[in-house]
Amino acid sequence: SFKVEKQQIAALCEYLDGILTDLPAIHPGQFVAPTSANPPLDMQWTVGGLAVAYEEDDDRLVIVAEELADFDELSSEAFDEDFGFDPATARFRLSRAQVAAFIAVGNDLVRAGRPACRLCGRPMDPGGHPCPRLN
Repeated sequence: SFKVEKQQIAALCEYLDGILTDLPAIHPGQFVAPTSANPPLDMQWTVGGLAVAYEEDDDRLVIVAEELADFDELSSEAFDEDFGFDPATARFRLSRAQVAAFIAVGNDLVRAGRPACRLCGRPMDPGGHPCPRLN
């Protein structure tokens, strides 16, 4: 598994919802019941970039997650000689029904998280937080 920020999930769900709006409706027999998210396992890497594509021939949405480069922690083995850092990627091919279920679970997770500070966007604890914009 890998780490994804709450803002990334919120933006991805919003974008995927927009794509589903532009595609033909999902037939009732195609729906996938949303389940709760699984607890995180051993985190392999942190997601930096996300890309989305639609494969019209297969009627699948493709989500590609790319590893965030933390250059302070990179070892010499993590570098490709010709291109520099060679990030890990994960590719997911989902039906429209699976995407709809992902959106439902993702939005639930975002709503359940800590609220974001209106000034800096960082998560706030119940007692507030030391906002860098107020410093």
